[in-house]
Amino acid sequence: MEISFRFCRAATSVEEKIMIDGYTKTILTVIAALLFILAIQQIVGPASAQIGSQCGYTRDVPCYIMIIPSGG
Repeated sequence: MEISFRFCRAATSVEEKIMIDGYTKTILTVIAALLFILAIQQIVGPASAQIGSQCGYTRDVPCYIMIIPSGG
C-alpha cells in the first residue's frame, strides 16, 4: 500500500490570494456565527433535560443516580 501526500503550493497570483482570503473569511464568519448561536441558546433557556426537574439547580438539591446492573 502506497501512501502519498499532497502539499499545498503557495498562491502565486494576486487573484489566487484574494480568492483564498475571501474563502477563509467566509469560513471563519460561518464558524463565528454558529458559535454565537450556540452561546445564545445556552443563555436563553435551560436544556430539555432540566425542564420540569428541580434536581441539580443548586448545591442544596443534588441529583442522585443509581446504577442498576444489567444481569438477569
